[in-house]
Amino acid sequence: MEIFLVFFSFSVFLVPIVLLIVYIVKTHALERRIATLEKQLAGKELGTTPQRQPAVALQPTPPPPTQQQKPTESRPPSAVVTEQQENLKIPESKRPQAPHQEWELVVGTTWLNRIGAFALILAVGFFLKYAVDKDWINETIRVLIGAAAGGLCLYLAARTRKKGYAVFAQGLVGAGVSILYLSVYASFTLYHLVPQWAAFLMMSAVTVLGLAQAFSYDSLAVSILSWAGGFLTPILLSTGQSNEVALFTYLAVLSLGLLAVVVRKESWAALEVLTLGALYIMYFAWFDEYYTVEKFGVTLFFLVLFFLLFYGLDLLRLKFPAKELPALRHMVQAANTTLFYIAFYILLEDLHSDSTLAAWTLIFGLIYAATALLAKRYGELEQSAEFRYGAAAFTFTALAAAIQFGDYATIRLWALEALGILWLASRNRRQHFLVPGIILCAATVLYLLSAPGSLRFRPVEEFTLLFSERAATYGTVIAALGGGVYVLNASFVSGKEKITAGLGVGMIMVLFTFLTVETNDYYRSLVAQLPGGQGAEALDEQSLDLNNLRQLTTSTVWLLYSILILIVGIWKGFRSVRFVAMGLFALSILKIFLFDLSFLETLYRIFSFLALGLILLAVSLMYQRYRSLLFPEERSGSAS
Repeated sequence: MEIFLVFFSFSVFLVPIVLLIVYIVKTHALERRIATLEKQLAGKELGTTPQRQPAVALQPTPPPPTQQQKPTESRPPSAVVTEQQENLKIPESKRPQAPHQEWELVVGTTWLNRIGAFALILAVGFFLKYAVDKDWINETIRVLIGAAAGGLCLYLAARTRKKGYAVFAQGLVGAGVSILYLSVYASFTLYHLVPQWAAFLMMSAVTVLGLAQAFSYDSLAVSILSWAGGFLTPILLSTGQSNEVALFTYLAVLSLGLLAVVVRKESWAALEVLTLGALYIMYFAWFDEYYTVEKFGVTLFFLVLFFLLFYGLDLLRLKFPAKELPALRHMVQAANTTLFYIAFYILLEDLHSDSTLAAWTLIFGLIYAATALLAKRYGELEQSAEFRYGAAAFTFTALAAAIQFGDYATIRLWALEALGILWLASRNRRQHFLVPGIILCAATVLYLLSAPGSLRFRPVEEFTLLFSERAATYGTVIAALGGGVYVLNASFVSGKEKITAGLGVGMIMVLFTFLTVETNDYYRSLVAQLPGGQGAEALDEQSLDLNNLRQLTTSTVWLLYSILILIVGIWKGFRSVRFVAMGLFALSILKIFLFDLSFLETLYRIFSFLALGLILLAVSLMYQRYRSLLFPEERSGSAS
């Protein structure tokens, strides 16, 4: 029963993947073949007449006909057209087919073939199980029968391929390779007929054989089958011991071979994705179960080696870019960088200080920046690769700051880095660098608003108005956002209007938040400094007065800030700034009517509503006076 379960689980794991990928590949191949045939047909139709003219010119000239003679060689135009159509006939197997015929061809030639191969694998498993139950054959014969069945499938595949049945042969190859894998597995794990090293070598040989067959048959499905067998080999032959050097050496060699296959066959991009995923999955699985501090050096060496395998492939493609699925290749490289850094961070976190981690993180960023600069200097670097290298350099630099410094220092460094990225994008017209710059700006603002003490100073007794690390951090972020607006306005970057509007709105709201929290914490600090020797009643009265004054001051600051923003919007002609000012006015009105009216004493209500009324009347007068400037379309409409 155990061998049957192994056969069944192994097949169920592989067959759906193989079927899906073969279906996609064959469908695309069929579409390409139809398009090629249509182009050939169109070319033949255009070149028919010129091809037949020389043959006509070589015919002997007949004597001029007399009145009794009739031209026997002349034919009606319809006959000539019929002859041309006969010459352009395409064999039935190469004619474009209707959609339902395409589906029938895919199902009949591919799906049924793969299902038949799967059934063949199960048949071998059922036979071996039945033979074991009946005790017909010993263990050695069972393994030999499996190996013979696998070899027979490969032999029949070669014979049927020569007869032109390539798809059918691929199914036999898949079945043969699977049976060989399972035979080697049974010989070691179930029956203990061979030592581990021998089984390891045999499975490696089957993997190489499978890749060779994949090349020979030009079959992505067979290559994926070999990929699965190669990565399952150490799992199937595991003895429960670590054996780190042997395992990681095997994985590195296997990955190198699979990547070499990908270099030769660019259309097999799925193999690159699967190799990356399987490699890091096996690394993390081993790390979780077997890693100890004593293995740090060896583990770090192999981890860097795994990263360099894909990074080296990336450098190779700088010289020889991939023509098929380049976006998928960029995703694989980005995933390689991300997975490597996660593994590297986990590996170093417990052994080294934050300074060491930050230093290595910064080094990674410099490596990617240097790669982009050197590739740009000595060759032509495509925009997507430059964006990926730049984004990696910016990300590692930001992470290094977050690891090394505290919250406020990190926020300030992030703000300056974001400004530097926007400057780089505008100065060198790197449109694609705007994306990481904007993302870092947004991350900086969110980090600022979520940092401890950014909205409520702690301890409040140590608060100093406008002179604190928090104030310096707010000021840096505001200056960086404003600097981003300035450098983009002075550049020729396309689509900068929306970006500058967003940065400007962000700057306005961060400054609004800063004024609010500074005002609030200033009165909180005054309340905290009240002397406690005046009695509880006097203390409560003073505290109440300060709280009322805090609300009144907050409302006044909001209104004054709103009118200041409105003036800037009118002066510079920024409609988005005026809209933000209107929103702040609405927020101020809601606060005064909903909060100040309910909780403030009468005297403070008077001042609050007096300030609101005067400022709103001033705003209304401003809109009346500068109406022609703000709405020029009305002036042009009235003039017409």
